[in-house]
Amino acid sequence: MENLELGWLLQEIADLMELNGESVHRIRAYRNAARSIEGLGRSVRELAETGELQHIPGVGTSMEAKIREWLESGTIDEMNRLKNAVPPGVLAFTQISGVGKKLAKRLHDDLGVESLAELETAARSQRIRDLKGLGSKTEMMILRELERMQRTEGMFPLGMVWLVIEELEKSLQSLPGVSNAALVGDARRCCSLVSELEFIICGPGRLDAMELLDKLPCVERILQTDHASTRLQLKSNIEVQVSAVSDLVYPVLLVEKTGSAAHMRRLREYASTNGWEIASDSLTDAQNRVRQPRTEVDFYSLLGLPYIEPQLREDRGEVLAAAEGRLPVLLEFSDIRSDLHIHTTYSDGVNTVEEMAKAAQSMGWDFLAICDHSRSLTVARGLTAERLVQQGHEIRSLSDAMGFSILCGIECDILADGSLDFDDSILRTLDVVVASIHTGFRQDEHALTHRLVQAAKNPHVDIIGHPTGRLLGYREPYPVDMELVMQAAADYGKALELNASPERLDLNDSYAAAAVKLGVPVSINTDAHSVTQLGFMELGVAYGRRAWLTKESVINAWPLERLQKFCNS
Repeated sequence: MENLELGWLLQEIADLMELNGESVHRIRAYRNAARSIEGLGRSVRELAETGELQHIPGVGTSMEAKIREWLESGTIDEMNRLKNAVPPGVLAFTQISGVGKKLAKRLHDDLGVESLAELETAARSQRIRDLKGLGSKTEMMILRELERMQRTEGMFPLGMVWLVIEELEKSLQSLPGVSNAALVGDARRCCSLVSELEFIICGPGRLDAMELLDKLPCVERILQTDHASTRLQLKSNIEVQVSAVSDLVYPVLLVEKTGSAAHMRRLREYASTNGWEIASDSLTDAQNRVRQPRTEVDFYSLLGLPYIEPQLREDRGEVLAAAEGRLPVLLEFSDIRSDLHIHTTYSDGVNTVEEMAKAAQSMGWDFLAICDHSRSLTVARGLTAERLVQQGHEIRSLSDAMGFSILCGIECDILADGSLDFDDSILRTLDVVVASIHTGFRQDEHALTHRLVQAAKNPHVDIIGHPTGRLLGYREPYPVDMELVMQAAADYGKALELNASPERLDLNDSYAAAAVKLGVPVSINTDAHSVTQLGFMELGVAYGRRAWLTKESVINAWPLERLQKFCNS
């Protein structure tokens, strides 16, 4: 977590520098260092202790001093200087998707507005459209984004807290006197946006353990506490509720606090129909006999149901499916055999082809596809045709040397007219082609849908990448008719990507489930730009389980021979 926190801080400093109009070279230095640190396989604190900070790509003497300052004090003075130099309104405006640094400053300077509320008033008064070069489309875009921000206020992407959840759950479980500790709520159901983190603990020493919460390494301070419930602020600024309950209450409360309200209503209806009543700590049958489940599995079993996995508890037919014996065997992380969309230093990745391949091999995967950006995405150092050929030679040579199958691929841009960034003569030479939209998000629904459908029609495209373009908590999906896109994928034998990058999780769970019903397989890919980001696969699988995905419906859970047959069909 420290590496990620430091990376985020350095990126924020780079953003502030850009707002202040500072040197492009300094801005780039901070961004490069941030990417390298986020992608490290070792703790930045450990590297500082061993004097190896300058071994990190992009970290020189000056950057090392900044890193040490942060490790010692938790802050970097330059951040405070930069924040004081930027009007608060400008900082707030950059949170709006589609509003870049220049536009944010112009809205502040030309309209004289200092806050998001004042900006909304200006937009509703139609003052933005009067600014030279903007117009009503920009004004409406800002209003839509402000409304989205209000809808999701207080929520955060699941991927942002994924590592926090793992770390805190282990810490709580290790406290003396605690026999069980578990995450509950929408985070346990792996919702893409999470409203709150809440844990429950039980055990003979649970109340004594509550007194030790502020000693946990990830905890910054106690915000509020009473006898059996404490609210914490973590060092990552995330707030967490921890409650201590008795061992008898724990299994029922775990069910109650995990399932959505709709799932629990459906479960109570089913229980009542079958002669059971669900109480706060037990189940009562038709003869008024009280039964106290020992575990969650036991709870469902007493009702005559198989265990319903947390991700399914949304009232999407899971209770009836359980009663009828139709629950699927959900995809497990251990089912994954490959990642079909990763980036290397050939484009905007941090690690080399060899480093990525060795990391994938160490994860127990059978093969890997390298899919760097294509040439039109110059901001990501997209590959020219010549560099793509060069990379292909390196991949095949390395694959032979390692005895590990590395597939040659590309993440090929879908251009504004629906054509692809490389022509068929190049695409047909590749093992895997992921086609994605990276620009032109302001096109209308017809144009964006046309682009995705045209890509699906191309015989050399295998996977449509991050199909709706959403960035969780920042950018809404672009307008696209996903029914048409999914039907095109079905008609032309394509897979749709569930991009496991924490900022995306795109396809969403509803579309992924609908795609599989149409016979369209899903590819869960990390879009990794470093070896550590290959770990996003665990998040992607957990989220994919919400879509009832199975090993059969996910192409990177297939053997290599079957995948190759799919890609060549």
